[in-house]
Amino acid sequence: MSPSDNRGEGWTGPLSETQPERWATVPENTAYGTHGRDNLKGFSAMLMRAAVLLGALTLAGCTPPLDPEDKARLDEAFATGFDLDVLRYDWDEGRAEQTEQGLGEVLGQLTTVPFQLSNPQAFLTNGRARAVIERELKARNLPEHSLAGASALLFGAAWELANQKTLEPWQNTALLNQSAAMLRSAYRGTGDRRRQMEADARLNLAALWLEEARVRQGDLAAMAALSEAVHRDMVATGNDLRGQIMTEEGFADRPAAEVTP
Repeated sequence: MSPSDNRGEGWTGPLSETQPERWATVPENTAYGTHGRDNLKGFSAMLMRAAVLLGALTLAGCTPPLDPEDKARLDEAFATGFDLDVLRYDWDEGRAEQTEQGLGEVLGQLTTVPFQLSNPQAFLTNGRARAVIERELKARNLPEHSLAGASALLFGAAWELANQKTLEPWQNTALLNQSAAMLRSAYRGTGDRRRQMEADARLNLAALWLEEARVRQGDLAAMAALSEAVHRDMVATGNDLRGQIMTEEGFADRPAAEVTP
């Protein structure tokens, strides 16, 4: 498969609600080879920089330091497949509420998006964010109650908004597998509380951005402004998602010839 290039002048927002329920899959034990391991190293660093964005929540536990040059760990992930069970957790209502409340209190530190969404803090705490999360995970065929699924949704939504494109089903699957391969060794043995609270932070931020896109849908200028804000937020954490393309292996650096000066 070739990298996605479905950007259009009339792009007005994510289209997950209209995607057909026929999901392509990427085999979990595919041997991607050296190029795939290199992509994963870069993605590992990207997730770590994103932890800075989520660190303002001051939730229990921070994403542990991961050395993107840890070749042995990455080789193991590609050799043995993508163990999603390692990254699952038992969901707890109290932890979910704590994250929703905490995120609302520090929202101005997490994103520069000038929300047109009425009362984004209430959106997080009145159940609407949970409805968006449930819808998006289902539409993208991502697992719930999974740190890998949450990371794939956050980066997938941010990539879509920054690039004004919509991911195809196989690309969401590739991003999920890439997330799982990068995270599984670091989170093996961690408890449900840590996994859920870090996952919930990612899920709720993605839900905010996607709901804001829904509010602005049909207004090209407003969507362009949202795209710039999300891009700016991600660049501030060291994640230039416009410099990434989607491949069967997940994120990969955009070829230099394609990068706009």
